[in-house]
Order: sequence, then structure tokens, then C-alpha cells
Amino acid sequence: MSFPLLVLHLSDLHFGPHGRFGGQDGERLASRFAAAIDAAREEQGIREGVGLVVVTGDIAEAARKNEFEAALAFFDHLDTRLGLPRDRFVFVPGNHDVSWAETRKVQIEQEDEGFDDAELERRLERVRLARFEAFVAAFHGRPRGELPDVTSIGHGAVVHHFALPGGGIAVAALNSCERESHARQGGAFGEAQAQALLDHLRALPPSWMSIVAVHHNPITPVPEAVQSWVEWLRGQAGPLKPETIEHFAADAAGFEGKERLRAVTEDARVSVVLHGHHHGADAHAFPFRRGEKGHTLVLSSGSWGLSPGKLPESQPAMVHLLELDPARRQARSILRIYAPHARAEGQVEPGTFAVDPASPRGAILDLYVPGGFGEEKRAAASPGGAEARAFVEAYRRRFGARYVRWDLGGVGVAQPAGGGPPVEARLDEMFVPPRLGTNTDPGQFEDGAPLDPLWLVTRAAPLVVRGPAGCGKTTILRHCFRKLLAEGGPAAVPFLIELRELGRAWEAAAPSERTLEAYLAARLAEVRGQDEREALAALFDDPTGPRPILLVDGWDELGDLGDEVREKLMGLLSASPRVLAVVTSRPYGESRPSGAEGFEVLDVQPLSDEEIAAFAARFHRRVHGEDEASARAASERFLQALAASAEAKALARTALLLVMMLFVHRSRPLPDKRHELYRVCLDNLLSARPRSKEAEGARAPSVMFRPDDAAERMRVVAELAHAMQTRGYQEQGRSSIVRTEEELCEMLPRRYAEAQRRGFVAWLVSAAGVLVDRADGTFSFAHLSFQEYLVAHHWAAVVEGHAARLKVCQLHLRQLAFWETLRLWAAIVEDRNPEHLEALLAELMNGWDADGFWLAGVMFADGLGEVQFEAWCARLPERFHVHEQVRASAAARAWATSQQEARRERLALAWPEVAARTRWLPGVIAAAWWQEARLGREEAEPPAMSRLLSGAGEGQGVARGRALGGSSPVWPGDPPELSLLHLWPGPRGPAAARLQTLISLGGGREHLGRAARKILVPEREERDLARQMARSLARSWAKEAAHDDWVRTWALDLARDWAMDLSRSWAREWTRDFGLDLARYWARYLARYWTRDLARDWAMDLSRYWARDWAQDWVFDMAMAWADELALPEEPWTLDFAAVELAGTGRAGTRAVLAFSEPKEPLLRLFHEACRLSLRPRSDGGPFRRALVEMPAGIDPLWPALARHVARLSTPEDRGLLCELAEHPERREKPIAWGLRYYVRGDLVLDDGTEVRLDELCDEAGLARLPWLVDMPDELEVDFD
Repeated sequence: MSFPLLVLHLSDLHFGPHGRFGGQDGERLASRFAAAIDAAREEQGIREGVGLVVVTGDIAEAARKNEFEAALAFFDHLDTRLGLPRDRFVFVPGNHDVSWAETRKVQIEQEDEGFDDAELERRLERVRLARFEAFVAAFHGRPRGELPDVTSIGHGAVVHHFALPGGGIAVAALNSCERESHARQGGAFGEAQAQALLDHLRALPPSWMSIVAVHHNPITPVPEAVQSWVEWLRGQAGPLKPETIEHFAADAAGFEGKERLRAVTEDARVSVVLHGHHHGADAHAFPFRRGEKGHTLVLSSGSWGLSPGKLPESQPAMVHLLELDPARRQARSILRIYAPHARAEGQVEPGTFAVDPASPRGAILDLYVPGGFGEEKRAAASPGGAEARAFVEAYRRRFGARYVRWDLGGVGVAQPAGGGPPVEARLDEMFVPPRLGTNTDPGQFEDGAPLDPLWLVTRAAPLVVRGPAGCGKTTILRHCFRKLLAEGGPAAVPFLIELRELGRAWEAAAPSERTLEAYLAARLAEVRGQDEREALAALFDDPTGPRPILLVDGWDELGDLGDEVREKLMGLLSASPRVLAVVTSRPYGESRPSGAEGFEVLDVQPLSDEEIAAFAARFHRRVHGEDEASARAASERFLQALAASAEAKALARTALLLVMMLFVHRSRPLPDKRHELYRVCLDNLLSARPRSKEAEGARAPSVMFRPDDAAERMRVVAELAHAMQTRGYQEQGRSSIVRTEEELCEMLPRRYAEAQRRGFVAWLVSAAGVLVDRADGTFSFAHLSFQEYLVAHHWAAVVEGHAARLKVCQLHLRQLAFWETLRLWAAIVEDRNPEHLEALLAELMNGWDADGFWLAGVMFADGLGEVQFEAWCARLPERFHVHEQVRASAAARAWATSQQEARRERLALAWPEVAARTRWLPGVIAAAWWQEARLGREEAEPPAMSRLLSGAGEGQGVARGRALGGSSPVWPGDPPELSLLHLWPGPRGPAAARLQTLISLGGGREHLGRAARKILVPEREERDLARQMARSLARSWAKEAAHDDWVRTWALDLARDWAMDLSRSWAREWTRDFGLDLARYWARYLARYWTRDLARDWAMDLSRYWARDWAQDWVFDMAMAWADELALPEEPWTLDFAAVELAGTGRAGTRAVLAFSEPKEPLLRLFHEACRLSLRPRSDGGPFRRALVEMPAGIDPLWPALARHVARLSTPEDRGLLCELAEHPERREKPIAWGLRYYVRGDLVLDDGTEVRLDELCDEAGLARLPWLVDMPDELEVDFD
């Protein structure tokens, strides 16, 4: 089967006494009919043969055995005459295929045996279509439900699946005769069959198209139209009997449940519905839901075999051909009518299906094609389908009760250890679905919509659910797991993977076992007590079975495993396209999937007032078990408490904190600050609730132990948290620290006996709920916030004096993982003595580096430090530099969620002053910071950046714009002639560009002299270093662009040029990793138009791109060493200069870009050929010579001379002209004179407009003046394999 696909649609064949072809030999009839179809194809210009046959019912006249035998004799030969395999035939039962004789027998049995109507219906169901099913089984060689790639959905309906290289087609053969019998006529499509069909079609891969075949007419004409038809038929001359006319009218009226079929077509995006029954041919459409493009074609075929006496004259016998062309999104509907006196070519006897004169060429109709159609690789039918189904059934039984309870372990709600039932609720009762959307503004509460788990069954793109800690990501996945397992039916089977557990499993696993499939198989071995790898593989690859949905929880907890798990996940999704992945992560999960891999990223939205109120009502109703009046009163008190405190209201918008607050509010007023809330929660867990339970008579098991003094309990738990976190954050970064029982006992005070230490751990888990025990026997704090608050509490208890507080900061300042703990500690310090915190903040801002300044900014975002905040704001414009961006970004995120509205307004109003004071790169960094902090800046970009961009092609702007030259190989793009001057070989252009960049970022005339001593000295090329860098870059590019040979070659040449440009002494510390990363950076922009927009993007991305590398000491040290070698002052702008130069690959890429572009303008085409010859000196020079000849008359001789020089074919006259123009740019008109002056001769422009020549700097430094022109350097010989 392939596309375009020709579908032969037959309906109402009526083999029997009144059939048109009754008594004819089946083989001969099949041969003549196939010839008629071939003739029709030839007349219509259809190349493809019939690829699918759909028969929409009424095969027999009265469901007699001999009628089905006659039909079988016909179809037994039609397949060979059409050259079509039998699995391409789809049969649908019609009302005439129901045996009234058999249904009468059942009614007689009821009268004889006296069974009830329920048993009557069961027996009728068995016999109603038994003869039809026997006919189909005889044709296929087995019952329909046992055919490969056919799935029974119950109620006499099946779905055929035809896998194709570009996707597939599912053809649903429905049963609209569910209730048909001798005693009851009329079509019916029941709710259960409709729901089963909808579930199945929505579970299809996104690349599959669906067709529905049904017998009865799903279109309902208006009653007046039906009556008009009846009256018209009664007035026509002919053999139609009155009862035949009435039967025709009934057939036209549709069937019971047709609205359900329409609902299925809407929700499952069905492309075509084929039907029969009313013996007429027509075309209709079911539009999709409002706002959605597309519709379902509803097409009928008239009767193929009914005798003339049974048909109106206006509705002759006919056959329907449907040509589906998804590439054009078209369907062509062609009708052929039976002409008894016409003769098909090659046939002696008259009678054939000829062209319909009303529509000779057929009708062209719009065809709905699913978005993924044509993109998915062919899905091979799984030979292990039965095994997979058996596994799924066992899986559902085994895990049907998982996640039934509302898990309060992560909240820290204590459950009683004895003396009464625990506080429990069902997850389904408590779950208020959070909204998922694209909004990331914590002040917006209307965006997004809840995630319907059943919607995942038909979802095309994988999904990342992103949100901060405590927003309910894990609960969302657990709810999806339960709903899909309970209600997904045959459409889906969910698997929940907790990545914490996977990470631990992989630590001990062999490399070959570190796959998601192996992990799942190992975890699922308990389902049936056997290795389930084969069953999983069959399930993942089965195109017709339930869709596997991977619910992957906790990407942010993977740490270094992020890259490996991402690679394995993407490999699984690529190999098994039907598998859908839903991943949860905090916003900063390492290497989580993103839009680049086809994942949609949705953020968990902050809870709205309505959602808070809804959950509070459920909490008080379900958890407390109170009556309705008491629950309502408790909810009202809680909401009033939130309304009275803005801080508390803000905290309640996070699900975890809302639950904590609800439990706290049962016994005390709510605090309005984060650290106070954590304190109250922990005090509740460690003291108040245990006391309450003990007062109620609960007894702790004898194995448990806790200190009697509440203050000692808090102190010991804080010491435990400190010991766990201090070592844990150094080993694995910020996360909940996991330890074994033995490790926890080692951290507890030695004054406790061994049994007491173990008992205290047990009490913290079971009675207090502060710790949680995990499936593998390890323990962690119930929530990260508890752990970090307890560490802050410990510092506050043991750290005394200003010097000691400074030491705490000094120890943890450079570890971002500790910043949240430092914030909580600062709040406690201020509560106890505000002056102590003010002194600490002053030290952080004035006596420390960037880490201290930005940590102070985080604390100010929390509302701390009244005195020092203004001083911090005054210094803020000075702090926007590349090497500070990791810490600055942390501060921006804190301000984005800050509730300190007065302070936020103060910062928002400061933007104009900051924008005016900063240079181009700090300005871009500052603008990005204001955006990340959500402080509402209005300008598109800072003024310094706008000036560089707007003036880059005119006057001194050409010189100043060189600071952005690293952004694009063809900078400035307009006029294009300026870009060609970058090809001029020699040291002047690169040296001048570097010095101009230095000026643009803060360098003055005094800095130029010192830097020139290094920059203006041509150094011996370190060819070994260049060769290594080029090889690394080219290999990385090959991975990024493996599909395109010219891209690989372009990347290779760019890598070589750039490596040569950078391989100077200051780059000795360059590492291979940075080369690979930068290659990936360029890969993003390969297909983009090289304009000033790229320069803008490059500048905006520069700080983000470098942020992670500045966090590594080697990058910082390299930049500092370079600044020192250039004799630059130790100021932040010198590191900005280093970053710009190290990331400025554009200057070296002009040759490669021109060589692999396809310009049409003659001048650019000339340099295209020159660059190709330059990079490949041994290649054919004919194209270059032809391009020279084709240059228009009157062209400036500068360009042919430069082109020949680039191509290594320049003459002495060429070189003389080039040197002359380099020395005297004024001998050309503007803008070429500007380019020669600044790009070639290398004049510099200071901030005040003063110009400095390179010769002047050379003379001051006692250096030889740089040459005007040099020969093109030899190409690096690099082995790129």
C-alpha cells in the first residue's frame, strides 16, 4: 500500500434473488468487474491500482447461506483480478446481513424456555451476524478478530491497521446493526462501541490517518426534504412499490446514535467516513470543533447490485472510487454507474460500470491529513502482540491500586504510629488539577489549562512539565498514572519512572543495562515473576496495541546523569515512535529535553484564588472528616487568614506550602514569611502534633526514641541536616540529601546509645514525618525546604559574632547550592538583631567580589536590609559583566518572585539611568537581567547597542561597529562590499578589530599603547594548536550537520580559519571542550540570514553562553592571564573584552561562508569562486576565470585584484594596487573608503571621536609598522577523520 491510495468502495451488493447479478458465475463476474475498474482508472488517468477495498454492508439480501456463498464466489476471484492481498479487504455488516431467521429462532427459544430479556439480547448478539462473520472468516481464512493487524473493539466492530513508510491508515469497520432483528429494524451505534472506537483512534500514532466504514447513513436530512423525496417518487412512473418507497425514506433518515459517530470524528480527527444503506451517492462533511481547521468527509456509494425494480431511476447501481492524496491534501471521489447496454473493452457481453455523466472527472475534495503524517518511520506489526496484551492485563491488575492514597510524606504531615487510624485521604478525592501553560510570570493566575490524562493518549509531541519545588509535579504524574491505568482502557498503558530510583539503579548496573527499557523490565519483573523485556519490546513496537506512556519524574534530581538519560530517552522515542514521554523537572534541570528535541515545555502555573479555595474546601471536608457546615467554616477562616497577609497568600500559591499551611492553620495563626512558615511547620511536626497524639492516647512503638525536650529535638535535627547537607552539597549539588540508616546514626550525637539513634530515626520518619524512608531503605528530609531551613537554624544557633558570620559566607559564597540556605539564615539573623545583618550586607557589597554583591541582592529581594538596599541599587549599574552572570541570574530569579513591591518599583525606575550609563555589552546584559527579574523595561535594547548597530555602515560607525564583527562572517551585511574587505589578508584588520573592541568596552588611549605591544606583534602561528582546535570543531560540526555534505565542508573550513586566527600565545590554555561547545553555538545560526539581527542576538546570548564556562576556573584564569599579558588593568571590562574576543568567531568565517553560499550578483559570485579556490588550491580554476570574464564593464579594479589575491593568483600589479589603496583609502569613494580606512588600514576611533592610526601605536611602542598586505597563508593540513 502506498500513496496516492485508490480505495474501491462497494456497498449494498444484495447477492440474492433480487440482486442485479443473481445467478451469474462468480469468477466471470469478478473478471468483468475488475476490467471495468481498470477501464475507469485509465479514463481518469489514475496510475495506481486499487490499494484497498471497503465494503459497507448489505452483502446479502436476507443473510441466507447461499447468498453469502454467492458473494464469496465473487470475492474469491476479485482479489486476484485486482492483484490485491486479502488483508486489504474490509467488510462491514449491513442490516440485510442480519439473519432474521436466526433471530426468530432465539425468540422461539425464549417463549419455550422462559429466559429473561437480558438473556434474549445475549443470544441475539451471538446469532445476529453469525453468518456474516462466517463469510468474512471464509474469505480471510480466519475470524476477523484473529487477523494480523486487526483489533477487535467489541460490539461486532474491528479496526484494520495498515502500516506505511510514511505513517499508516486505520480503517474502523463498525457495526451499526447492534440491535437489528426480525422484531426490531433500524440502525444503532451504541455508546460503548462509540467510546471504544474513540479511545482506539485517539491512541493511534500522530502519523496515522483514520477512516471509518459504517453501513447506515450518518447524515440526517431535514424531515421536509425526506417527505419531498417520497412525494416525488410516488409521482414517478416505474415499478417501485409503495413499501419500497417507504423503505427508501426510512433508509435516508439515518440511524440511532449517529451523533455519537459525529463526536468520534471530531475528537479523533477522522479523515473519511464511508457508508451505504440508502442506495444513493452523496458527499457531506463534518466540521471539526469550532476554532479547529479541518473536517471529516462523509461519502456514500449507491447500491452496487440491487435490481432496477428496487432502485429509483435517479439512483442507478454504482460503484465508488476514492483516490486519497495526502501530499496534496486532496481526495478525488469518482462514481461509476452501471450501464447495462455499454460494453467494456475486451468484454463480449454488454453491461459495465461507465462514467457518471453528472461528474465525468469526479469531485476534488479537501482531505484532512494529520500533522505527523509522513514523518514517522514504518511501524512494524508486533509479532508479540498477544504476549504484550497478556503483560498489560497482568500489569493493570498488579498496579491498579498504586498511588490510591494521598501521599503526605513529601509534605511532612505526621501520621500516628498507633492508637488510632492515620489521617488519610484518596488522591482522587484531594486532587485539584494544576494548570499548565506557557506563562512564567508568578503574578499571573489565569493562564493555562489542567492536563487531562486521557488527552495524552492522542498527543503528538512529548511534554516537559516544568515547575519549582513543591508545585505538584510528582502529584500530576501520579494522578495521570492512576487515570490512565483505570480509564485508559485499551488505548494506553502508563509507566511511572522516578529518576532518583533510576539513578541509584544505574550506579550498580553494567553499561549494557543502563537503558530505560532494562530499568523498566527489572522493575516490572514482579508483574508475572519473569523477565519482561520481550513483552515491553513488543508493547513499545506494537502499532495497534495500547500506547505506552512514560511518566518520567524528577529530571532535576539526575545531576551528572542528565546527559546520559536524555540520550537514552531520545533513542527510545526514536526507535519506538508510539511511545509518549512526559517529563517533570524544575526549571534548571541539567540537560532536560527541550523544544529542540520536539518536546513541548509547559510550566505549572501558580494556584489561583479559586484553586486555593477549592483545595482548602476538599482538605477540610476529606481530611478532617468534619460535617459540611464545619468544613465550610474552617475553609472560610483559612481564606480570611490568607487575605490578611500578602506573604502568606503568595506562599499558598505553591501546592506544597499550601498543604503545610492548611495543617498549621488547624492549631495556630499563619506566619507571613517563608522562614517563619518553615519554623512553624517543623515545630508542628517535631512537637505540637506528637504532643497532641500522645494526649489522645497514641503510643509510640518501643523501637522509637525521641528526646523529651522539644528544643533539644530541634537542635539535634538541625545538626543532622547540617551534617547531611555540608557533605552532600559538595558531592551532588543542591538536592534532597539521601543517606542510609547507618550514615544517619553516625551523624547523631554519640551520647545517644545505638538503639536510641536508630529509634530517633524511626521516630522522625513515622511519628514526626520530618524524614521519609524510601523504597531502597535510604532516608531523606521530607522536603528540601525543611533540610535547608534546619541548616540555617543550626548556623543561627552556633555562629556568634561578626567575624564568624563572615566566615560562614566565605565558606559557602561560591557554592550556589548554599544560597537558599544563606537566605534563610539571613532572615533569622535579622529577626534576632537587624544590625548584625546590616553589617554583614555592607561587607558583602563592599569588601567582596561579584559573589558577595549578588548574594546581597538575593537577600534584598527577600525584604531584608533596610539600610543597605539603597547603596546596593546605586552600585548595580557597575555590576553587569560577563563573568558575573551566573550569580546575577540567581539574583534576577529571586527578584522575579519577590513580593517586595516597593523595592521592585525602585529597581524598575532605575532602568533608564542604567541603560544610559552602560556600554554596549554591559547594557545588553543589564537588559536581559531586567527582563529575567520581571522589572518591566520598555526599551528594545540599550542606547549603546543601538548606536553600534545603526551606524555600522557609515562614517566612524564603520570603525566602532567592528566590536560586533565577531557576530557574523559577513558583518556588517549592508553594504555588502564592506563585508568583502574582511577577506583582505594581513595583521592590520584583526589587530584593529581587537583594539576597537577594547575601546568599545571601556579602554582608553592609555590602554591602547600597552595592549598594542602584544596585539600588534605578529606571532609565529602555533600550527599544532590550530590543527587540534580545527579537528575538534570539525568533528563536532559533523555531528551537528551529518545530513548535509556542504555544511560539513563549510564547518571544516570555518574551523580551520578560526583556529588559525586564535592560535596565538594568549590562547595556550584553550581547551577542546570549549571548541566543541562553540561549534554547537554556531550550529544554531548556520541557516540564519547573516545580518545585524544576528549581531543583536549574538550580543544578547553572549553572557548566557559564557555563563556556565565562567563558572569554571580555567576560563576565568585564561581571561585574566590574557588581560595581564596585554597589560590591561584588573577591571571587569577587561574580562568582557576577553569574552567577546574568545567568542568572536565571525571574523574568521568570511571565506567559508562565501565559498559555500550561492550568490547571484556578479561581484559576490566572483568572490564565491575566489574563496573556493583559496580553500582548495588544487581544484579547477576555470569557474573563477569565467567569473572574472563575466564581471561587468567599469567595475572598480580593486575587486578583481583582491579576488585574484584571495585565490592565490594575484599579479605584482594587483598587489601594488592593493597596497596603494590600503595606505591611501581616500582614493576611493565612500563607503569603500570607510572600509579601506578602518577594516584594512586599521584606524581606530576613541570615544570622543579622535582617531588613532596603527602606525602611530607601532611608532610609540618601538615596533615595526605592520604590512599593508600579506600573501594568503598556507592551509592547515588537518586529518578530519
